[in-house]
Amino acid sequence: MARPAANPPVNGHKVCLTCGENKSVDDFRLRSPESTTLRPHCRRCLNARANKSSAGISARFRWILRTQYEMTTEEYQSLFDKQQGRCAICGGPPKAYSRLYVDHCHGTGLVRGLLCNTCNAGLGQFKDDLDLLKRAVEYMSRGGD
Repeated sequence: MARPAANPPVNGHKVCLTCGENKSVDDFRLRSPESTTLRPHCRRCLNARANKSSAGISARFRWILRTQYEMTTEEYQSLFDKQQGRCAICGGPPKAYSRLYVDHCHGTGLVRGLLCNTCNAGLGQFKDDLDLLKRAVEYMSRGGD
């Protein structure tokens, strides 16, 4: 892919190569902390591009899927569809502006399913200890007598 032509600021303004708007140089980030050169895309467009892919999955989450779970976004989406977009434990949908989290066995690293934040955090407190979870179920079964 060819690099875009130079896009220097003129009179304190610069055209964003993504949205095409002529904006103040304050709307652009520097290429690096040591640089005096501005990036070719405005802050808003950079943030939008970093936060969303075509599937609506953030770049950070794609990186987490790839590095921590060795999953692709397609595999995540397939599991999401299989669970009908619901938590594998409580069956509820993720809360607004949230997602289902990848649950995995800490011993084997194998993915078990997708969980809402509440169920994921709850399981995490038991540290994958089945005996501890069984004791918690027994405890809760006693009721409030």
